[in-house]
Amino acid sequence: EYQPPVLTLAHAVLFSNVGFDVSRCGELLVCCEAYASGPPTAVTVRSMRARDLGTVLFQIHIPNVAILTSLQFTPSSRHVLLGYGRATNRAAQFQWPAGAPPSAPPPAASAGIPARASDG
Repeated sequence: EYQPPVLTLAHAVLFSNVGFDVSRCGELLVCCEAYASGPPTAVTVRSMRARDLGTVLFQIHIPNVAILTSLQFTPSSRHVLLGYGRATNRAAQFQWPAGAPPSAPPPAASAGIPARASDG
């Protein structure tokens, strides 16, 4: 029996099956989103909870990156690891704001995720 979708991600970009991830608790979805105007590529964390399904909890734009090759929550869901580019060995790690566990009510949608990048 056909059931209509409950969530549509119009701007999600998947280059492979590791281009998105769902947290172990099942409450969070991280994906790459691309936009025709403004910064082209963003890492977006959305709610998977029934009460606020699809709500953007965090979004950070990644400048000068055309392809995110993988996204993954750490086991605690407090960090998102990402890989990007085709021939680069660079990675970045994003961290939830201090004191905001994934099960807590979401902070304001405008809150950013502090970035720490390292050459690997």
